[in-house]
Amino acid sequence: MAKIKMEFVAASVMKSIEVIAYLPAFNGFPGPEPPFKTVYFLPGMADSAETISEMAGFLKYSQSTGMAIVTFASDNSFYVDRPMACYGQLIEEVISNTRQILPLSDRREDTYLAGYSMGGYGAFCQCMRRPDLFAKAALAAPGFDAYQLINPFIGGPMIPHEYLDTLFTSEEEYNNSANNYRIALKQFLDAGKELPELCLCAGRQDPLVKDVVEAFRTFLDENNVAYSYQLVDGAHDQMFVDNMMPVIMNFFAVKSRG
Repeated sequence: MAKIKMEFVAASVMKSIEVIAYLPAFNGFPGPEPPFKTVYFLPGMADSAETISEMAGFLKYSQSTGMAIVTFASDNSFYVDRPMACYGQLIEEVISNTRQILPLSDRREDTYLAGYSMGGYGAFCQCMRRPDLFAKAALAAPGFDAYQLINPFIGGPMIPHEYLDTLFTSEEEYNNSANNYRIALKQFLDAGKELPELCLCAGRQDPLVKDVVEAFRTFLDENNVAYSYQLVDGAHDQMFVDNMMPVIMNFFAVKSRG
């Protein structure tokens, strides 16, 4: 069975979480043997596990690459840990639970992380939180600096600042905490740690995050962090998702440098 739905009660967020997993299934033809290399994919804002699975074509890419793809609902959390709802810890809980139930590899070199938009922000934060878990990470149109994101249609904040304050306390607190990638990355590098291999992908016509992605790239360059970068056609839309998926899945398919 190629698509598997499951639910489990997650201690990290104290609620039931829906997880969808796609496993390679070759219907009797030769294919990869389990345990499978696995891509854990973090959805963007307002995306359910089902929505991002269909939008990004996880079934097709699992079959064509021979890798499992796992995703789950994230509740517009930005994957931030806060009292009673620790979504950074939830990522680790999903990994632990799916490895117990499904034939997924538990080796770091076979474990990858990806995220789209808000999920791209979450994926990068998780790489710094647990670099021991992931060999590679792909950030697709990552939603960094959420307070600065402007809705091009209304000329105002893309996400209400009142909502962001429930996650980060305030813009000032965000700017001066490890939730800000600049501070987090500096602390990470100063501690002598090494990031997983990074792939960054952005939409050529994206009015929402293109500027913050360029600022992020500049910061990576200034700190001598290696990464691959691909600009593809599309905005923050289905066209971009269609073009980003081959890029990030090809990135995962190439043998890790480690």
